[in-house]
Amino acid sequence: MTRVLTPTAAAPASIGPRVGAYAIDAAIGGALTCLVAVVAAAVAFSSGAPSSPVELMARASVVWVAVAGVGLAWAVVYTALQGGRGSIGQRAAGIRIADAETSAPIGFGRALLRNVVFGLAASIVVGCFTPLFDGSGRRQGWHDSAARALVVRRVAAETAAAPPAARAVPA
Repeated sequence: MTRVLTPTAAAPASIGPRVGAYAIDAAIGGALTCLVAVVAAAVAFSSGAPSSPVELMARASVVWVAVAGVGLAWAVVYTALQGGRGSIGQRAAGIRIADAETSAPIGFGRALLRNVVFGLAASIVVGCFTPLFDGSGRRQGWHDSAARALVVRRVAAETAAAPPAARAVPA
C-alpha cells in the first residue's frame, strides 16, 4: 500500500540570500537605467548646446522619459520573474517566492502586490526589516504576508511543489 504525502510549504530562506538576491536585482536595474541615461543624454545633446532654456528642458525631458521607461520595463520584468521561477538575483541566490501554503509560484498579480507593499513599507524604513521580526520563524515581512507568500530555498520549494503522485512513498 502507498500513502501519498500532501503538499507542504518549503523551508524558509535565510535573510542572507534574500539580501543578496535583492542587491543583485537592484544592481541590474540600476545598471540598466544608468546605461540608458548616458545613451539618451548623449543622443539628446549630440547636436550641441541648447540654444534656449526651453530647448534644454525638452532635451532633458527626453532623457527623463527614456530612463523612466526603462525603469518601468525593468520593474514589470522583475515582478514577472518573481511571480514565476524567481528573479535573476533569486536564482543566483538559490531562492524563490512561493505560495505560503502550497509552495507553488505566486503569479504576477501577487508578486505585484508584494512589490507595492514592499515599496510602501520601505518608505518608512522599518518595512525593509520586518522579516527580521517575524515571530513565526518563517521570516515573512509585511510584503510577504500581504501576498500570502514565503521566500524559500529553491530545492526545497521544488520538492514540496512536486505533484503528489511523484512524491508517493511506501507505507
